[in-house]
Amino acid sequence: MLIFAFTLLENPQCQDVVDGRLLRREKRLLHSLVSEKVIMDPVEDDPIKDLTQHREQCYPSALATIQAITLPLLDRDDKSRFPFSWDDALLPKGSKIACNANRADQSCHQALPYKMKHLLLGTKIIFYEERNFQGRYYECSSDCADLQNYFSRCNSIRVESGCWMVYERPNYMGYQYFLRRGEYPDYQRWMGYSDGIRSCRMIPQYRGSYRMRIYERENFGGHMMEFMDDSESVQDRFNYPEIHSCHVDGYWIMYEQPHFRGRQYFLRPGEYRRYSDWGGMNPRIGSFRRIMDFF
Repeated sequence: MLIFAFTLLENPQCQDVVDGRLLRREKRLLHSLVSEKVIMDPVEDDPIKDLTQHREQCYPSALATIQAITLPLLDRDDKSRFPFSWDDALLPKGSKIACNANRADQSCHQALPYKMKHLLLGTKIIFYEERNFQGRYYECSSDCADLQNYFSRCNSIRVESGCWMVYERPNYMGYQYFLRRGEYPDYQRWMGYSDGIRSCRMIPQYRGSYRMRIYERENFGGHMMEFMDDSESVQDRFNYPEIHSCHVDGYWIMYEQPHFRGRQYFLRPGEYRRYSDWGGMNPRIGSFRRIMDFF
């Protein structure tokens, strides 16, 4: 399994850290660009632990050189702990990225391919009060249960990376809207009914298998049918007009009407014993599909 490392040059503050870890303790370093910072992790006995726990921070002022290094082969369980495929993030060995501490968001980030930028910098969504990305705006990179303190209305949204659910009311309540990477110049573009967006939730990457078992009655009773792919018209295969409970692997969007239209419901992996568990106002579901386009 290959991952990438950055060798920092011409920066005394960073070089001291590199020397301390690399020479005196003979540790190799992994570096990940996060915002305008470089996060440095020593590779110890558990490479996974060190990939997910950032320890030292410094601001590069000159140049970073990509070096591909190899981790020991991991078994299936260990691989599942990685939230993404490192192969998608690789740059050729020796590639150089200009990093300037004052303008790192442009000089560093724009040099990265999109998949690599997404993996390193995380997800981001930008809410604008006016249409066509005008007026006051708010940038968000994680779940937020109450957006009311940041803007009074939302008439356009730009999703720079990742997939998101946005909600009409605080605490992930009310109408739900699924957004993938792209631009939404007015709320009709995300099938919104108004300019009210009060909470948002980031949809994490998922590398496992997708499966949904739907049931005719609540608490997993009655007729059951299993799906492993999208269904544009549920009743064409499930000969019952209502879905009262379900068991889900992976991330899915349910729609009240066929052909992926109407009110939306976001389902995370888990059990839903009644339709109210996924926020439904009634048990009518016309279609559903998997969330797979995370980039």
